[in-house]
Amino acid sequence: MPKTCIHVLRAFTLRLLYNLVMKKLFLALQALIYAALILGDFSGRFPTGAIKFSCIILCALYSLYLLGNKAGFRRLLFAFIRLLTVGGDYFLTLTGRNYLAGVMLFAAIEVLYGLMLFNRRTLLWRIGVTIVIAAGMRLMGYDLLYVFSGVSLVNLSFNVIDTAMLKKPLLFRGFVLFLLCDVSVGMNTLNILAPFTAYSPWVFYLPSQVLLCLGVSNHEEE
Repeated sequence: MPKTCIHVLRAFTLRLLYNLVMKKLFLALQALIYAALILGDFSGRFPTGAIKFSCIILCALYSLYLLGNKAGFRRLLFAFIRLLTVGGDYFLTLTGRNYLAGVMLFAAIEVLYGLMLFNRRTLLWRIGVTIVIAAGMRLMGYDLLYVFSGVSLVNLSFNVIDTAMLKKPLLFRGFVLFLLCDVSVGMNTLNILAPFTAYSPWVFYLPSQVLLCLGVSNHEEE
């Protein structure tokens, strides 16, 4: 075998092993974070805002790592989405001070996920339902916090549909858990199944974000 082929094969093998180690490290750290936030939330022994936020920071860093591995528009878009998620959770999770800014960012995030998936079969439906819901809620007198929450929920629901139609299993599971997180937030707002729903959003949210990263890691964004 020529030396050039040996060098290429060795480089490929080392890169494969490095990627595997990075993925295992990412999952191990997220598992530790998940265990810590579950313990903190359900025992009430310590605050978990910073712990939860560290999960989002780690996902953003992993998305930049994935972008460095293989550049492309959709991976670049995913990295940008992850950075917006850091902003959204800064407002909603870490500080809890500006809910409107956080919800607006998450509405943009779900729209951008739709752009990343780009399912032509549902695109017009997505745009139409988003406009109808946003305009309808505004005309009914709902404030912007609820309008952007509605936009976010509509587009998240379409992301679930799109990943199912496009056969992207990891992304599909991630968006389903993301949707369950939003449902839990709504139930908590309405005081349904309290006090469980006060803590359940992150039971679904952290795994959802990890699965979205793994889906892109497995090239499901393509």
